Amino acid sequence: MSTALKDLANRLGTLIEDVVAPNLQGIISRYFGVEEADLIMLRPKRKHPTDPSRRREFDMIAVTPAYLFLNETKSRLRREDITVFAETHLEVIDFFPEYADRTVVPIFSALHLDDELISLLTTHKIYALTLADDTMDLRNYDAITGG
Repeated sequence: MSTALKDLANRLGTLIEDVVAPNLQGIISRYFGVEEADLIMLRPKRKHPTDPSRRREFDMIAVTPAYLFLNETKSRLRREDITVFAETHLEVIDFFPEYADRTVVPIFSALHLDDELISLLTTHKIYALTLADDTMDLRNYDAITGG
């Protein structure tokens, strides 16, 4: 892939993150009853606290007294992206050990997710955040929480 195409693909990814970012607080409030997050970080980069050679960038993190919301955004989601996220999302606590007492809430965001991908996310207990009628919405909240 040419450098120009890679740059375009990266920009598309950050554009979608920029669409998701202002919606996350509303989602947290509507579905989890948290009026306002204590901290919201967009694209935080962090060294591992005990192994500085390890570094990670996360798409978006929101911290509340009870939860750490971890959002992963993809412009083009593949099944394997879901599998990797399901296997690695708890690593966020390795990089942010000060939030180890919070429940990690994994959220996968895309502009559109087909029913098969939503089902796979639901199987892994990962919330599916996509565009809805007027804004973004969790498409599988009731399926995960039993609500």
